[in-house]
Amino acid sequence: EALMKIGDKLSTITDRENLIKEDLDARKLDYTNGTSQVLIRHLAISRVMTWFEKIYSTLFGSQILLLINLEELTEGMTKDDLLSHFNSTKEKNPNTFVEWNLSKYLEYLYTSGLLEKKGERVILTASGSEFLSLLNESGYLKEKAL
Repeated sequence: EALMKIGDKLSTITDRENLIKEDLDARKLDYTNGTSQVLIRHLAISRVMTWFEKIYSTLFGSQILLLINLEELTEGMTKDDLLSHFNSTKEKNPNTFVEWNLSKYLEYLYTSGLLEKKGERVILTASGSEFLSLLNESGYLKEKAL
């Protein structure tokens, strides 16, 4: 029972568990015993942690800061808000972002499922919020380069 409580507050883990179970169902493999359930949970956790580490290692510090700021804003940010954040980042790192625009800066955040558009605003997704939760629990630095 204690082994099954690990990660039970993260929907990304539940989502991964469901994908694993769907795969096992498609292969007509039984996973109903307790050991299988624990192993599925831990595989799901492992996959989520791999996802987290991949995302973390490829994000700029300014993108993490943007996610943190968005977490506090339930209404999200307007394009002008995002542009202001990007221009500030670009001013602090002029040599790095010479050929970048706002669209390129946000692209990875969208394709990673951390951000989404909601009308005229951009909001943090549930995955983005869970990424930040994992970041807080991991002890990884929030202040990274760029």
